[in-house]
Amino acid sequence: MRYLLVSVIISIGIGLFGCKQEQNAGENTSLPQHVQVRNVIIDADTDNELDDLLAIAAALKSPKLEVIGMTAVQWDGRNNTVREGHDPWWNDNSAYTSWLMNAVLVQLLDRTDLPLPMGNERKIVYKKGGSENKPRESEAVDFIIRKALDLPQGEKLTIISTGALTNVASAVMVKPEIAKKIVLYWLGQTYDYEKDLWIGEHEFNVSNDLDAFDLLCDAEDLEFHIMPNNVSGLLRFHNAHSINKLEKVEGIGTFIADRWRKRIGDNMTSSWTMWDVALIYAITNPEWAEEKKVDTPPGTVKRKVDIYTNIDAEKMENEFWNAFGCNVPQGQPALPQIRKIKDVVIYEDSKFHATFPSAVKIGPNNYTVAFRRAPDRRIFGEPGNAHVDPNSYLVQVHSSDGENWTKDPELIYAHPFGGSQDPCLLKLKDGTLLCASYGWAFSSQEGIDNLGKPVLHESWHGGEIAFLGGYILRSFDKGKTWEDPIIPPTLDSEIYISATGEPLPTYNRGAMCEGKNGKIYWIVAGHDPAPSGKTSNHLLVSEDKGETWQYSGLVATDDSVAFNEASVYETPKGDIVGFLRTTLYDHACIARSTDGGKTFKWKSMHFQGHPLAALRLPDNRVLLTYGYRHKPFGIRARILNAECTDYAISEEFILRDDGCGPDLGYPWPIMLEDNRVLVVYYYNKNGHRNIEGTILEIDCKK
Repeated sequence: MRYLLVSVIISIGIGLFGCKQEQNAGENTSLPQHVQVRNVIIDADTDNELDDLLAIAAALKSPKLEVIGMTAVQWDGRNNTVREGHDPWWNDNSAYTSWLMNAVLVQLLDRTDLPLPMGNERKIVYKKGGSENKPRESEAVDFIIRKALDLPQGEKLTIISTGALTNVASAVMVKPEIAKKIVLYWLGQTYDYEKDLWIGEHEFNVSNDLDAFDLLCDAEDLEFHIMPNNVSGLLRFHNAHSINKLEKVEGIGTFIADRWRKRIGDNMTSSWTMWDVALIYAITNPEWAEEKKVDTPPGTVKRKVDIYTNIDAEKMENEFWNAFGCNVPQGQPALPQIRKIKDVVIYEDSKFHATFPSAVKIGPNNYTVAFRRAPDRRIFGEPGNAHVDPNSYLVQVHSSDGENWTKDPELIYAHPFGGSQDPCLLKLKDGTLLCASYGWAFSSQEGIDNLGKPVLHESWHGGEIAFLGGYILRSFDKGKTWEDPIIPPTLDSEIYISATGEPLPTYNRGAMCEGKNGKIYWIVAGHDPAPSGKTSNHLLVSEDKGETWQYSGLVATDDSVAFNEASVYETPKGDIVGFLRTTLYDHACIARSTDGGKTFKWKSMHFQGHPLAALRLPDNRVLLTYGYRHKPFGIRARILNAECTDYAISEEFILRDDGCGPDLGYPWPIMLEDNRVLVVYYYNKNGHRNIEGTILEIDCKK
């Protein structure tokens, strides 16, 4: 295998053994003034992830670093277990495959002068005071020791480690006196900044040699800087956009782009986290990063190390693309097209559980947010809250600027039979406001049984909740008063009756839209026949401002995927587009009709969104917002073209990633003034659910 891999590299024109003889560190006394960090060794698990390649490229192209060598470290230190699957570089020695990759990179970056010593393929054995401690000796370890010892008094060796700490720890174990001559920057671990706790024992880099990390924490003379993965993870490059840029850079760019394509397959709409790149730019541009001193983890020598707390990800990304000449020329719109201005609190009260908002622009400098409010059941001594409550009702707050909101909510509606959910607002062209909602009644198993037909119900606090179905409210005075509920029709395919024993009115959580023809489009959910337990989406249409509704067609159904909370949008060309949340699939989907809503075809958009809402921007592009219920929890957005056809290559923007758990989101965007947008959502903080928002500035083309 080793000889095969060498022949592969030679076949693409790279002389592995053509590197120049290394110079002693410190011999070059006439370094350019722009060099900020001298005597740098990059210690990397280069063949592990894509970001390693970009980080090394960034480091070797930076005029601020004097790189004197690159050492290869193992990235599968579990006693030489086999880790397969890294096209054609795979080998049972991960340090070796990283060494091969280093050889490719120095050729492509015209740095064949750099020594490339290889590390050991196994992790160290270390216990403080132990008699069987064992370093892993290698060329890389010898190189680190020699370079540290050769430095003149007063100079230090800077090691940038982006993987396991095997090589550095082994060097310090063999020659403890070099610790005081090293400044170590390392990428790894996870830190809880609120509780001041190390929580990343299973993080990839540290878990590949936990003993090495412990040893270096115990090395009291070592200057140790750590960038945890929850800080480096703030830097993300969009897959499709990055590949497109790199393919225009001959050599290193096309090489990395090819590797990138092979790693992601058809997942072009997501982003790749650039952990290693973040560390490089935190070193070369310290003004873009923040550090503080913290105690080392329990079980190690108690001392202080430096830990990064934040980075300026936008500046770091721009720096990378500038270094490769890939940024957009002057005169053209540059990414990002979205600029976050601030987060705002719209409604917060510790006595109440506030969720599921929607928003509408009533007029110039006149905005309304509606949401579901219920008591925070912890005030009654209960352990927590649920998404249904016998005392949930619909309320609204108002603002003249999108930032400052009325404190005391006004009641929109309280259902006489139970709790109400998810007020979904729509303003019609004539100023009429619609508000779609649905409700749950609180009953007993006896009551459910007495109805005699299937009722959608669940257990709740020793009783039963039964589904009431949907309803629509209308206001003709800008939301000051609301008419009695309009009950929408029942789908022919619906299998349940309502909690009152009547046909179940159809329902939905999501945005309706008013078409150019004056029709109102509403994608609703219906329950599929048992035993699937799934839901499907259907389109209803109203021609009289929501008073009556007619069935138009099936939007999406599938044998294994459930479609539910959906928003509908009409494109400038007249396509009816649905943005659909799914269950049992975990992909956001899009459904499109080109015949006015009679028939639809649905597709996965290949990203995760829970659920989605769309807003037409002044230039006819579409801002698509959605909750992100995977770590890091938060709110995300994309900008699509006017016809919503480029979702596969749209860039994902992270608006929030500081959520305390997956129960958040349901964003709803509205236009403010001056190309600003308010994205409203509910958020979680210490168990509380609040209505919050993010104000954005959008670069529009007209």
